[in-house]
Amino acid sequence: MVIFAGCANDPGVSEEVGSGFYWSHGELLDGDYRGAYVHAAGNVVVVQITIEDGVVVDTSIRDMTYSDIRWDPDGSEMADGSEIPEDNQWMVLAGKEGIDELAEQHDQVLLYLEGAEGLEGLEGLEEIRERTKEMEGNPGEDTGLYKFIEPKEVEGAEIDTFTAATIRSDKVGSAIRDAINRGRYR
Repeated sequence: MVIFAGCANDPGVSEEVGSGFYWSHGELLDGDYRGAYVHAAGNVVVVQITIEDGVVVDTSIRDMTYSDIRWDPDGSEMADGSEIPEDNQWMVLAGKEGIDELAEQHDQVLLYLEGAEGLEGLEGLEEIRERTKEMEGNPGEDTGLYKFIEPKEVEGAEIDTFTAATIRSDKVGSAIRDAINRGRYR
């Protein structure tokens, strides 16, 4: 924390460091931005965001691994490429279809960022910042993100990316902030 506090007076760093929402004051150029949320080896979210004319035009999840499962709406599997064992805790709780549906919701969380305007400077980041803030914590049913995500039902219970004990949408938000703060990838 002391390290970040020392950065707060730097004109290239947001003054919101202490609040937990660190955002660069740097110019948001057209191109691709990549960022990651990493907590231990088995909990990784890597995203890519494409900006054109100051607008988020494309997003993709490059990697989403949790509990040694690579979560993918087109077919989740173990990180080593093998099938998820039937006795895996997530297979027992949600089944293969439930795992894939949760992965789809995380794709939708990132897709929610598309169309957000992020012109240069802190003021221009406002729409990206607001949409990203909705990803963190439990934003409630009155937010645009909550309405954007399609409800899923697994084993008779409705699940979502906010309350389900998986990757959670706030990790996607963290990866987005990391991408913007790192600057243009290419």
